[in-house]
Amino acid sequence: MRISYMGDPPYATVSTTGTYLDIQMNGKLYEIDCRERQKTIPVHIDVVLNADGSLGEDIAHGMDYVANIDIPAAIISYDEETGEAHQQDFTPSDFDKVRVVLWTIISGTGE
Repeated sequence: MRISYMGDPPYATVSTTGTYLDIQMNGKLYEIDCRERQKTIPVHIDVVLNADGSLGEDIAHGMDYVANIDIPAAIISYDEETGEAHQQDFTPSDFDKVRVVLWTIISGTGE
C-alpha cells in the first residue's frame, strides 16, 4: 500500500485484514472491502469524520477528510478460445497498488 500524509499528525491509522482496508480513529473502525468495491475502472473513496464522531463516506455531512483511497481498476483477461472476459478478483497482494492519503485530523481527535 502506498501511503502519503497531508499536514501534521494526528492521523487515522490504516491496516489490512484479508481484502479489507481498515481505517481507525478514536476507537472507531471503518472497513472497506476492496474486493467488493473494485470495478473495471479506478475507484476513489473519500472517508470523512462525521459530526457524531463516526467515520463514513458522506462528504456532505463530513467535518474533516480522514483519508482518500484509490483502488486500481480490476485486471480483465480474455479467453482466446471462447472470447469470454474474466475479471480477476482483488486479493491481499493487490494492496501494493492501493493508494491512501491520510489527512490531518483537526476536529474530533478526542484530545
